[in-house]
Order: sequence, then structure tokens, then C-alpha cells
Amino acid sequence: MSGLYNVPELEDDDISQASFSTQSFASTSTKTATKEDKYGVSILLDGWKNVIKQNILGLVITRSDRQVLIWGAKDISGDRENTDAAVKHISAFLNETQAKNIKINTVITDSASSYNATW
Repeated sequence: MSGLYNVPELEDDDISQASFSTQSFASTSTKTATKEDKYGVSILLDGWKNVIKQNILGLVITRSDRQVLIWGAKDISGDRENTDAAVKHISAFLNETQAKNIKINTVITDSASSYNATW
């Protein structure tokens, strides 16, 4: 195990086979907890490179009671600097949350130049 969250360490074979789904991996309980926030949630988007040099877009939700929920991550390696692709990924996520009747108050990102066109 590694780090504060007791995440199992990956072996080299696991890393070479690793990839991220283009769908969210939020559990049913995460989706329910998000939907049940009567005041609405904040969406946090951040990008980074993983150990096998994939560009990852992470999606985290913060509830009004300060509970932080991991929604998902996507491999956007081919799309990282492409605003149209970033808009596509973010829009898909926002559409997914809207379909689940999740009230979003704010969207926070550190990549204004990449994601500004989404808004």
C-alpha cells in the first residue's frame, strides 16, 4: 500500500496495461450523495500526467457540506491541448450530471486557456 489513502502499488506489468475509461467510475453511492445535496455541488476539474505519461482529466465533486467525492478520470492524451476535445469531455460530464438531476453551482479548473470555451 502507498500514500495516505492506502492505494495498492502497481507492478510494472499493471502499469503497462493501465488505461482509463472514458466513462465515470463514480459509484452508485457517490452519485446518490451528489444528487441528494439540496444546495448543489461544485465541480473541480484538474489535469495531470500519470506514471505512464497519459494525460488525465480528473473530476471531483465537493458537496455543500464539504464532503469531497471522486467522480472519475479520463485519459485525454490525444486531446490535451485541443479546446474542442476538452469541451467535448467536459460537456459529456455536465450532461451526465444534468441527466441525474444534479444541481451544479460552480465549476473550478486551473486550465482557463484550455477550458474557457466550454462556458
